Amino acid sequence: MGTKKIDTSIQDGANLIVLPNVSEKDLFELLETSIKQWLILPEKVHAFDFANVSMLDQACITQLLGFQKSLKKVEKSHFSLNINPNLTKLLKEKGLLTAFNIKKSFEDGLNRPSEKAAPGQKVDARLLKPFIDGAANAFQVQVGITLKSGTPSSKTHIFEESDAIAGQVEISLPNFKGQISLCFSKEGFIGVYEALLGEKITQIDEESADAASELLNMIYGHAKTILNKDFGMVLEPALPKAIINPKPLKSTHPVIVIPFDSDQGKLRIEIVIY
Repeated sequence: MGTKKIDTSIQDGANLIVLPNVSEKDLFELLETSIKQWLILPEKVHAFDFANVSMLDQACITQLLGFQKSLKKVEKSHFSLNINPNLTKLLKEKGLLTAFNIKKSFEDGLNRPSEKAAPGQKVDARLLKPFIDGAANAFQVQVGITLKSGTPSSKTHIFEESDAIAGQVEISLPNFKGQISLCFSKEGFIGVYEALLGEKITQIDEESADAASELLNMIYGHAKTILNKDFGMVLEPALPKAIINPKPLKSTHPVIVIPFDSDQGKLRIEIVIY
């Protein structure tokens, strides 16, 4: 193979692997040798840069999937960069977009603090849209209420003094963890509860609180499907919980806020990533 090789470098604690522009046969042989070396590295994250790769054959795909599986066994992770449209199409047809964990940039893959939104800073609408659409769909179909979404923003604390109840779900991925909360005032939740179940309540108790977690479960399920499919994430099913009378908590990480308005009052989604 002469001087053909796979260039690697350790950047920000991750093993950055730049795949070369070689034949698929040569790439197979290079991967066969290199993967054994990568597996013994102490780095917990491996990033594949596909900028020089036009296409992959099944043999190379199988090698890479095997490497990904081996990483998972030792609680390490990976992501992919710069995959061209043709290769993206192939992976999508094979149902492998999620497996390759495609990211927009090296920094995005590492989920570095430098990418966190500061208070008042605009956030990526493409990542928030699945939650906005999920909320609109769940409330329209299940509750019969039309939601109007406001402009997303960020703040430095979780919950508000006016919150009477919140549904909350924990998310956990190899590179980050976080929480998603669906927050209501007392009047807003009572109105939503009556529209959802046709029952009138005057107070929020543990039984009625389940409605908040169920609504969040619908929203999260919709967003999870879109984010896994279109953004290469690996969000897993999760069970939301209900929190009655949540108290504002200082957050060391920016909290993204998606506000909504409806005939039953205001509500919002809060997302914080650690």
